[in-house]
Amino acid sequence: MGDEMLPDYVMGKFDVKWSDVDFVYTTTNIDQHWMLIAFNLNRDQLFVFDSLPSMTSKKKLESFLEPLTYTLPSLLHYCDLKRWKPDIKTSRWKISQPTSTNTQYGLLDCGIFVVKLLEHLVTGNALSEITQDKITDYRMKLACQLWTNTPYY
Repeated sequence: MGDEMLPDYVMGKFDVKWSDVDFVYTTTNIDQHWMLIAFNLNRDQLFVFDSLPSMTSKKKLESFLEPLTYTLPSLLHYCDLKRWKPDIKTSRWKISQPTSTNTQYGLLDCGIFVVKLLEHLVTGNALSEITQDKITDYRMKLACQLWTNTPYY
């Protein structure tokens, strides 16, 4: 996706307008490890959901995400999101890591944890329900859902 398309996404040309939502979700990968990022459009924060926080130091995580803390507010300012969300800050946003995320045991489960975290956040289910002992079942369910083209939730 080119940078020139970013405002189109914010303004809802391809999907939902960001002015109509409280959170926008994306994923990131740092050193072969997947994490979920939630842009909280009402609190001017990036929430990082990490199922293996010991893998990436806080310093490395903040260094990796720092450009987003400046460019995201600038993008929202450019798109005039303040017209619909007048309290939104156009200065640097804060990075937070909720501690409500359960921890994975192995090094290979971060991807499925990200999928389940997103599913639970979007549907309002408790994050505490996502546990390592259910990972095999999650993988099987996801494979079946993808194969049959049925919704995840």
